[in-house]
Amino acid sequence: MTRFVPAIITSLVIMLLLPPVAVGRSSTEGSPLALEPLDDPELPPVGFYRGVLPNPHPGQSFEEVYGNVSLHSQFVPVWGKPSPFYNMSDDLSGSWGSYFVDTLIRGNGMFPLIHMNFYGAGMSLSTPPDLSGAALNDTSWRQRYVESVKSVVNASRPLYLSVGNEVNRWFETYGLNRSDGMGFEHFVSLYNKVYDSVKSLSPGTIVFCTFAREIVAEHREANMSVLSLFDPSRLDMLVLTTYPYSVQGINSVSDIPDDYYSSAFDNIADMPFGLSEAAWPSLSQFGGEDGQVSFIENMTGRLTLDQGLDMKLLGWPWLHDIGPADATGLRFSDGTAKKALSAWKMNDPPSFVPGNRTISLPEDFGYYAYPLNNTFFDTDPGDELSYFLWNGTSYTNLTNTSLFRAEIRGGELLLGSLENVSGTYMLRVMARDRMRETNWTFIQVRVLEINDPPALLDGQGNVTFNEGFTQFMDLSHLITDCDDALSELEITVISAEHLVTIIHMTPDPFMYLYSEDPEWFGETSLLLRVVDTGGEGVVLNISVTILPVEDAPVLMIPNVIDMTEDVGRTLNVSAWWSDPDPGEVLEVTVNVSGGKVGLEPYLD
Repeated sequence: MTRFVPAIITSLVIMLLLPPVAVGRSSTEGSPLALEPLDDPELPPVGFYRGVLPNPHPGQSFEEVYGNVSLHSQFVPVWGKPSPFYNMSDDLSGSWGSYFVDTLIRGNGMFPLIHMNFYGAGMSLSTPPDLSGAALNDTSWRQRYVESVKSVVNASRPLYLSVGNEVNRWFETYGLNRSDGMGFEHFVSLYNKVYDSVKSLSPGTIVFCTFAREIVAEHREANMSVLSLFDPSRLDMLVLTTYPYSVQGINSVSDIPDDYYSSAFDNIADMPFGLSEAAWPSLSQFGGEDGQVSFIENMTGRLTLDQGLDMKLLGWPWLHDIGPADATGLRFSDGTAKKALSAWKMNDPPSFVPGNRTISLPEDFGYYAYPLNNTFFDTDPGDELSYFLWNGTSYTNLTNTSLFRAEIRGGELLLGSLENVSGTYMLRVMARDRMRETNWTFIQVRVLEINDPPALLDGQGNVTFNEGFTQFMDLSHLITDCDDALSELEITVISAEHLVTIIHMTPDPFMYLYSEDPEWFGETSLLLRVVDTGGEGVVLNISVTILPVEDAPVLMIPNVIDMTEDVGRTLNVSAWWSDPDPGEVLEVTVNVSGGKVGLEPYLD
């Protein structure tokens, strides 16, 4: 069975992450002696920080992949370009650090886990060009290492700093004591000096070195007794790397003993615990994608928290598989998510309450704000949901018209309608959590019809016509009812002073209206009671104005006058005519034509 060597692949991945960068950043020369870390991350609900190297898939930008990773991870391991320890501070304070650390990591709300190491490929001591051939006990080399670590702290001001990666591999290779100055005892003393120097410079920085839980190349567990060589007061955390599938005999997650990690504390005092790299492949011989999921679940339960470990960090080596020989990514090399990605997120998507998906409102409700947390919820502590209205799809009959409106603002579904609009509206609403996991459902809005009483149409409460005329009134221009046809209404006259009304309801409702006295004019009112089929009634007050019309004088006596020959007669002609118009004064003219006398009144 093929076992992979993660340390070799790690170097390849980091080399792949180096883009052309032209962003400048000033150095931190002149920083005060006591520094504060730049990072102050909020602890996620799961109780520990997760991190992964965001290596992009082909065609994906660094901006996109780092932004996506920030949705579910809080830290990113930083090895430089990769950089040897003596170049690390220059790379961090230069354009590389400005782009990767400042922009991509911290700019996306994550923090860097800075890694420095004293050895390189082939388990050889990493030496500056001017110190070639130095040994681990060389004073100049050791001083250069200490000063390089301090420069890195000045350049990046990290919260978490690893000053040696998988340091026990050196112990397994060279042993504790050697005559050539390469014994592991010299790293232990170097680590103590580095720890004290960093703490004097930046007391808030969490300092440690990492230990390999397995000797991957030899398919066996590492000798964890090496931990007893360290002063626990100078280790802020016990941090391991682990690839348990590399151990002969571990082919499934269930093969990993419960105390596989907690047993390390048999060799050192209790302290916070972390895993800077932990991985399991999605290869079929190790359980496929389900095996990878099982590993993540056990790493955050049976193998750590259930053993009482105070876990602070959980790191995964990289996001995407980095080649055909690698299957430890959370995504395939083309970007397709594996099942493990959902397990890694440790996030439940939003859910909804099936019984809370109907909103019933009365007709004419006008405006209503519905809290969407009545329908949606999320089981993840502290997870805040955002909402979206899926409008204009085949899944909903919602149209953004003036009749019925729906929009989402914050956590509320805002509803509005015009008067007299009823019916059922189906709104497709989607909820999304902080990790962009989504769920959607239909919310039914039922606008219940209510019986509206009859009413006068706007501007129709006044009627004007001339005296002596009959007014025809189309009732559809006067009265309205939202629920019933006019012909179904019952209309009765309550009061109609000076007026005569004739109402016809079928086929088209109308009313005749005229004055009892054809010569009367003035202002009066018509009171109508209108009752609909639901028994809702209303009294309508209609103002009626009858305008005067100029009437001609009327002859009141016969137009024949009897007289005696040669006898004069005085006549009161004012009594012969009358004028219906009040206040009119008549004058009479006399016209003589032949043997006839003509009398003609005219108006004053």
